[in-house]
Amino acid sequence: MVETVEDLREEVAYLQAIIVGLTGQGEQPIAGLTRLQSRIVRTLEQGRGRAISRQAIFEGIYWNRPDGGPVCDKILDAHICYLRKRRPDIGKRIHNAFGFGWAMES
Repeated sequence: MVETVEDLREEVAYLQAIIVGLTGQGEQPIAGLTRLQSRIVRTLEQGRGRAISRQAIFEGIYWNRPDGGPVCDKILDAHICYLRKRRPDIGKRIHNAFGFGWAMES
């Protein structure tokens, strides 16, 4: 439930992240990243510095899978780890939001 302006901003960031995934915006991979890792980065960028929940990221990257994607969302941890190794310049901008998800510096 939205109670404050800050809650509303967080809700908007969450919905924007899902819309990016659902519309397939930015389907070209980012240099040095897989298509899935690129979707993660683009989903996080939509948060504009705010934390994006695991669920929102999961829905944003697996929007086109009829089965909904992998059963365990811990796979996101692995993708973030690989992303940080492949592109440290992008990876250092991603911060953990413990127990919630991740945020990317603007």
